Amino acid sequence: MSKPLTPELVEPLLRGRFGRPYLWSEGCASTQDALRGSALPEGAVAVTEHQTAGRGRDGRRWEDAPGLGLLLSVLLRPPSGSPVQQLSLVAG
Repeated sequence: MSKPLTPELVEPLLRGRFGRPYLWSEGCASTQDALRGSALPEGAVAVTEHQTAGRGRDGRRWEDAPGLGLLLSVLLRPPSGSPVQQLSLVAG
């Protein structure tokens, strides 16, 4: 079994403006919920190995099997007027 991607393991490897703060949990309801409504800076990342109430596009339920994937959300704060609806397509 591989090591969990804890902050102690990941943070020394981070470069650039994304990934700080790095919020890791073994399991959570949703990585998006961990970032939503927070005062965290752009680039904050929430990472988990299992989520119980994840959501995909159009509010669809996002299911995963514990220990088989890595789920994460990155907090972005695009400028006003940016075409944010295209972001998921570009990121994919």
